[in-house]
Amino acid sequence: MDFRSARFPSDAISVERLRKLFRAHFDGSGRIADGYTNNDFFFPQRAEQPHHLVRLNELICDERTLAAAAFCREFLRNHPELLNEEDLEQVGRARERLTENYLFFKLAPDAALSQLLIQQVEEQGVSQARERKGRSR
Repeated sequence: MDFRSARFPSDAISVERLRKLFRAHFDGSGRIADGYTNNDFFFPQRAEQPHHLVRLNELICDERTLAAAAFCREFLRNHPELLNEEDLEQVGRARERLTENYLFFKLAPDAALSQLLIQQVEEQGVSQARERKGRSR
């Protein structure tokens, strides 16, 4: 699966969107001499903190997990055993987190649209697998 050529819903996340969603972490007052250090959205405070960075990382990783799993299912259709139980559990967790994180980052207004975005992510993997299978024939 070539993630660089895939298109994901999270690609729509911009600094502008993050500034609107997380106002307390952007554009605060401060001093030039301090380098406006109170603008801390991207500044990790400690492991698993801040929560919004953890969720942003989950969003990005979970999209790739679902796309890769869809790629494997399609490309290796005759060998479903190559996705083991642990892989499938991770795919299930990724799907659940994506539903929540699409809502959290306002990429979807409701769970139904989150599911539609997840289908689009999986279609990225399926279409790449079909393209690759077509070239190998």
